[in-house]
Amino acid sequence: EKSRGEYLLFLNNDTEVITPDWIEGMLEHAQRKNVGAVGVKLLYKDSTIQHVGINFRLKYSKKFGKLFAWNILKLFKPSNNDHFVYIFSHDLIKNIYASTAACLLINKFLFCKLKKFNEALEIAYNDLDLCLKYQKKYLLTVYQPYVELIHHESVSIPPPWNRKRNIKKYKRESKIFLKLWESKINYDPYFNINLEVSGEFIKIV
Repeated sequence: EKSRGEYLLFLNNDTEVITPDWIEGMLEHAQRKNVGAVGVKLLYKDSTIQHVGINFRLKYSKKFGKLFAWNILKLFKPSNNDHFVYIFSHDLIKNIYASTAACLLINKFLFCKLKKFNEALEIAYNDLDLCLKYQKKYLLTVYQPYVELIHHESVSIPPPWNRKRNIKKYKRESKIFLKLWESKINYDPYFNINLEVSGEFIKIV
């Protein structure tokens, strides 16, 4: 609220910028009137993909209950011919249903108008909740593949399943998110219905 800028950049402390003109690359799309948020390509140190957008597909786990948010093409290597069907999607500027806020540029006015992040979602899903709020208001979340960062995923704050985070709180927040958005989970207007998230790869159904 105290920021005087027109745009807000949310950036994890476990990221390293690769692209020199990364902010300019994100601003190309954030300035569009129908865009709410801009996400980027996040890579691991070995250049495999960590994040190129998020897809929602409801699955079940004995340990964690309902699982529903998947990083598209996570751990994908461009040379892996087993996934040739979807191979170029990580290099295309496109609309996505949701993006991680590990690196996310947003219009400050829209952010404040939509009541910002849901503070009930402290550990997880606050970024996805925000993107779905934008979707509800017909505002786009854009994936900008020409901006690349290394993401040392969950280094400073380990994931809940490492037992270094409150798993009960994580499950509680999952329930909160599902209560708000479960009707939208299996509807992703930007993800082909003939493709299935298998683990976090893609395969033809």
